[in-house]
This record gives sequence, C-alpha cells and structure tokens, in this order.
Amino acid sequence: MASAESQGRDPKKPFTPAELKSIQLAVSWLEEYHAGYVHIERMRAAGDVVNESPLDRFFELATTAILDGFYPPGGQTGLIPILRLVGCKHLADSIEGALNRQVGSSTFAEIQNLLRDKTIAHPQFTAKAAQPFVDSFNQNLQRPEDIDAFCDAAYIVKRDTAAAFLWFKQCLPELVAHATSKP
Repeated sequence: MASAESQGRDPKKPFTPAELKSIQLAVSWLEEYHAGYVHIERMRAAGDVVNESPLDRFFELATTAILDGFYPPGGQTGLIPILRLVGCKHLADSIEGALNRQVGSSTFAEIQNLLRDKTIAHPQFTAKAAQPFVDSFNQNLQRPEDIDAFCDAAYIVKRDTAAAFLWFKQCLPELVAHATSKP
C-alpha cells in the first residue's frame, strides 16, 4: 500500500481545520462501510447469503445507499476529493475510473444514481415513479459486455472504497485514531 508521502502529499503541510473535519468524517463513515463490506463478503463466502435472495438484495441496496453518499454526482464533493487531498491518488483514480465506466450509453455512476434516487432514497412504490430506472436498465444492460462492465465497476467501487479505510489506517493512523470508534 502506498504511503501518503509517496502519493504526493507533503506530510509536513498540516490540514486546515475544515479539511481535517472532512477527513475525519469520511474516515468514520469508511470504518462503518469497511466493517459492513467485510461482513457481507464473509457471509457470502461462507454460503450464508444466497445470491439474489432478499437478504442479498438488502445488502446491495444498503451498500448502494452508503456509496451514493461517498460519490455524489459531479465529483466535486465526497470521498474522491478527500482521497486526493490526503495523497491517496491510486484509489481515487481507480474509483473515479470505475464510476465513469461506460455501460451501454450511460456510465456506471449515472445508473447507480438513478437506482438510488428512484428505488432507495425516494421510493414511491409506483410503476410510474420507477419507470426511469427500469428504462435505464433496459437500455443500458442488455448486452453481455455492458452487464460485465456494470458488474466490474460495481466490484471496483465497493472493493476500493473498503480499501480506503485500510489505507487511512496504514498511512494516517493518527487521523483514524481520532475519527473512529474505539474497540
């Protein structure tokens, strides 16, 4: 894992109070996301969660909701600018590349944002309200290569978001100590 210094961050330059608060908030959320991600993957590996079961779909919706907070549309806020700020360029670039991955005539991020907006954050439980999401999936996820692109991007975003917490623990342990729960 690359250090903050090897990623371009001058370790002698202090963070501003506003930057520090943003970083600590992100680290706190990353700790929770990482714990959930690891737990879900362990359950899947043990066979305790069957693919496409209600429990599996619940985990996917919960993960999508949390990831949406990390990666809002536009990329000017959220986790990617924080990763760049602290010098974690390799994960920021990998996640950004996955979010921008072409899936049909859309990107992974656009499809995920529509999913979150129409089915997670603001569900209205009507066919009319869900139609934009259904149309997007019907348009963008018909060809096997688009389905593969969507799945690959989802895996990279989830994996690298979880890895960001480990990066912080290794490269900026003093920030992690002030931002996370104490066991």
